[in-house]
Amino acid sequence: MLEADCQWLDIDYSKFTKGQYVIKAPQSTNKTGGIGTLEGNSVCLIGARNTLIKQTQHRFPNVIQQIHIKPDLDEKGNVVYEDIEDIRETPNLGINYSSLYKLTLPYKRQRRYDFLVIDEPNLLWSHSSIFKPDMKNEIEFERLVLTTPVVIWLGADIDDYLIQDIKEYAEQRYNIDPYNPDKPIEIVDRNNLSERWHEREAYNEFLIT
Repeated sequence: MLEADCQWLDIDYSKFTKGQYVIKAPQSTNKTGGIGTLEGNSVCLIGARNTLIKQTQHRFPNVIQQIHIKPDLDEKGNVVYEDIEDIRETPNLGINYSSLYKLTLPYKRQRRYDFLVIDEPNLLWSHSSIFKPDMKNEIEFERLVLTTPVVIWLGADIDDYLIQDIKEYAEQRYNIDPYNPDKPIEIVDRNNLSERWHEREAYNEFLIT
């Protein structure tokens, strides 16, 4: 999947099978570039910063066809970005964490995606703590993580506490679908570019047999 000595990631995310994938690499190593390989699939991109979501849509308009982000305000506090009305229907969506609750629907009408991409989860975790008291966004976020076949975590920094949360999600995903289990969590860590092949790590213990 990766060239051992390459500082530029060239990963075809569309080839990922059911499971969770953690791609940890510095800025300007083409982590986001893999999103372009998902054209033709249903994709939900979750981020904490409007600018990053807009940049990704601009770069891959055929993959992220619609965005719904927290409205931008001008100097007087007036909204300068109009909300999108049909975000629940679009199969290819980029959305700010703070708007996730708007995706919530009765079970039979819930939108299902092929791929869930979580951009810079460290930022998202920090951002989400502001919105956790009412739990609306957290509930929808967990639904997406637990029910989307392929979950891709992209970040320059993915701390140990996040890895622990991802492991816990793996156990919950197994409990939901034990007859079609995930492949082991795969972590590709490119932050230490002097390291060679042992930078990839698979967590087999989370596949309960």
